[in-house]
Amino acid sequence: DNEWLTAFSASKNFKELISTNKNRGEVTSLHCIRTILSFLLMIAHKAMELNFNPIAQKFRMNEVILMRVNLIFRTAYLHTDIFIMFSGFLVAQSFIKRVKNKKKINILREILGRYFRLMPSIAFLIMIAIFILPQLCSGPLYPMLIDYQSELCQKTWWRSFLMIQNLLGFEEICMMHTHH
Repeated sequence: DNEWLTAFSASKNFKELISTNKNRGEVTSLHCIRTILSFLLMIAHKAMELNFNPIAQKFRMNEVILMRVNLIFRTAYLHTDIFIMFSGFLVAQSFIKRVKNKKKINILREILGRYFRLMPSIAFLIMIAIFILPQLCSGPLYPMLIDYQSELCQKTWWRSFLMIQNLLGFEEICMMHTHH
């Protein structure tokens, strides 16, 4: 069984995503909503980069940002909250199903399993941010975004490995940058 090899298959995962087959007792619409929210979050994060670009027509940019259709991108924090809520609900639903089926739940194994499932991706992203992105390009505006993020990763990578990065307030991170 090549489950590990096919786990990252875009075609396999897309087929499963759009599949109409239902597992008994599963709320498949939540998976769909969660997927849509993850795409909205990616778009919103990509749109944040616009803040670092020079703006020739500031008033026009403000008009575009304030358009109702763009509200969905200005409320990314709501997408995040809903995404986390749905993810927590789906995990709780999975636990409840296992308890009902009288399956033993080992909390330490669950936590470690989640950690080792997420950590390779996080480590890969941290290495890209520290070692590759600063070398990838140059220009007058590039350091404003990339160099700052790379330096921040260099200083705080260990928090991500311990999964405590959210315990440090955003203000403290900004203070680290200003005293740089």
